Amino acid sequence: MLRRRPTVEQLRASFDLELANSITGDGPRRGSGLCSEVDDLMWEIADAHPDIPQHLIDAARTEFERQVQRLQSYRATPAAVRVEASNSTPTEENPR
Repeated sequence: MLRRRPTVEQLRASFDLELANSITGDGPRRGSGLCSEVDDLMWEIADAHPDIPQHLIDAARTEFERQVQRLQSYRATPAAVRVEASNSTPTEENPR
């Protein structure tokens, strides 16, 4: 069974929930849909509880926006182009 990628709205809701969990020291849940970079930052936030530096929260928000941009870029790319790119041989210009 194929799983559909979450919508941007679902990802934003998940990010908000996981950030709230992390700020309280609980950390993110498994299967939140967040990329590993955001997930790692959420754990850094949880580990820093209760004295969380603002730069960690800012970094998590920035990385999350990158995740959203990657998702939107992926969805804007026609499926045939994605298949062709995944079947191509890596080159120096396109190492994958």
